[in-house]
Amino acid sequence: MGQVLQYGQGEWKIPLNELRVVPAADTWCDSDSWHNPEGGDYLVTTVDGLPFVNPGPIRCGFGAVGSALILWIPRS
Repeated sequence: MGQVLQYGQGEWKIPLNELRVVPAADTWCDSDSWHNPEGGDYLVTTVDGLPFVNPGPIRCGFGAVGSALILWIPRS
């Protein structure tokens, strides 16, 4: 599987290849933050294959880089 971002209270895990880092200057967030892919819509796909909408597309998206929890999930 690889690295995933854990969002919410652990309910959602989003593969990092579904996300991109957006500089703080491009959003209303105080730091660089995780967002959906450039040029994409506001959806990403969780490890369970479910669509998930970017909760803060003009703010901090899925969380600030450095404070959002990143997990390593081994390949099965």
